[in-house]
Amino acid sequence: KERYWINDGDPINGVDDDGNCLDDDTFGWDFFEESPQNHDYHGHGTAAAGIIVTGTPSDVEIMNIKAFDPESGKGNIFDIVCAIAYGDMMGADIFNMSFGYYGSPSILLENAITNAGGTEPKLFVASAGNEGTDNDLIEHFPSNYMLPNLISAAAMDETLSHLAGFSNFGKTTVEVAAPGTQITTAGIEFPIQTILVDGTSFAAPHVVREAANIMLNNPGYSAQDVISCIMDNATPIPNGLDSLITGGQIDEGQSCIDCTVPTGVYAEANSIIRMTVYWDNDPAATKYQVRYREFGSPSWTVVGSAPGNDFKSIYPLTFGGAYQFQVRKLCGTEWSAYSPIYEIYMPVCYEPSGIHYFQKPNGYHRLEWPHAYPGTPIKYQIQHRPQGSSTWTVIGTTPGNNFKQFPPSTFTQGVTYQFRVRTLCDITGGPNVWSFHSPIHHFTAGIPGIFRLGEEPLQASGVFPNPATDGIEFAFQTSQSGQATITIMDAMGRNVHTKSFRHSAGFRQEKIDISSLENGAYFITVRVGDFIQNDKFVKW
Repeated sequence: KERYWINDGDPINGVDDDGNCLDDDTFGWDFFEESPQNHDYHGHGTAAAGIIVTGTPSDVEIMNIKAFDPESGKGNIFDIVCAIAYGDMMGADIFNMSFGYYGSPSILLENAITNAGGTEPKLFVASAGNEGTDNDLIEHFPSNYMLPNLISAAAMDETLSHLAGFSNFGKTTVEVAAPGTQITTAGIEFPIQTILVDGTSFAAPHVVREAANIMLNNPGYSAQDVISCIMDNATPIPNGLDSLITGGQIDEGQSCIDCTVPTGVYAEANSIIRMTVYWDNDPAATKYQVRYREFGSPSWTVVGSAPGNDFKSIYPLTFGGAYQFQVRKLCGTEWSAYSPIYEIYMPVCYEPSGIHYFQKPNGYHRLEWPHAYPGTPIKYQIQHRPQGSSTWTVIGTTPGNNFKQFPPSTFTQGVTYQFRVRTLCDITGGPNVWSFHSPIHHFTAGIPGIFRLGEEPLQASGVFPNPATDGIEFAFQTSQSGQATITIMDAMGRNVHTKSFRHSAGFRQEKIDISSLENGAYFITVRVGDFIQNDKFVKW
């Protein structure tokens, strides 16, 4: 009785002290008789409890909950569901389910098992049945519920070398076997005596006590972690794969190494195509493994790290890409679970926007644009050609300059030219990366001192300033009039801002408040009729 669970919140005084609507449930409850007098007059429950307590330390307690007729040993779904709800409410961690029936599944019972524990499901161990039948063909419940927090147990024979002849089995429905023949355990006669029992009802408690020991050794383990530990360490038995999911019996004493999930996980973008993932180093870990993927990808890329390292650099990545990553560690021969999924947004190599052309009074032609990365001595590349030509002339800029000046003789008066600009992003420890080209712009070389735009509308847009903090001005020019809509989307493609207005053909510079946006990269689009123009900007 020193292993009884005791409800200290409700002493025997005829009052429902703990407010759970059950008076004096000091030692549990009998849901069949609706009484706190839950003594075992049948012996089945006592025999199961005796197996559990003989193989677990003293801090494992038995919560006594009855749901069956003490004379016939039979019960009903409603009482069983109530018993599960009570155990869940009162803090039970593992439920021994040494009972079963054949027929149709009960959604009430299945939901009770599934929902016990809420977001942290409780562990259930069910006996497979004692008719020597195949549960794949003749369904037996609750053992046949294929739930992540339930494991079913068949019985081994006395030699522990084969399944017992009476034991049910199932290649796809019964997970594991455990001792279940000629088991010595506690009886109900006074004074306490031992008895020998057979049945899968007494194989299940062997799995329960193994699960309890695993939980004690691994406090952070979930029900599914415990089940995985039991199944992964099952010892093969002859023809086991023909009758059991694991093909074997439990390996009693297997505690599973507590290989905890890595902590302190984060990542930094070292360049626009390189990130380094960091974590807290565990001296007990043999090595670590990082997996990563772009948002939306169903598959992971896995990379390892050298033993003792607490970081891993990963490249080349997609500039401007959004990535997810996780870390796990190897403890001896066992991998931990992966850490939670973390996210990182890679920097963007922006093409220049807001490009302007004009011809100075001295005849020089000048292109200029806002810096893609203010304060950074990056280079730009200008390409130009006469309209209709297929060949671009390529010219670079001095690092740090956001303009290019051409002598008067560079362009022929009256000829229309096309030009575009792109950014060279210098990447430390990796290859240089060019941005996309800006949209193609047009200008007609004019008489010195006269500023002339091309005959075609300037199909370009510009964002000023870029990067920006509180507000931007979005400039665009079209030959169309009509309803204009400006849309801003984040790096995940989510619409974060929309602005509509009436636009008359020509140049327009629209002010937009971005103070409520989070820091990051954004895409901006303007639509006027069938005219669409895209651009990018950074909020910081």
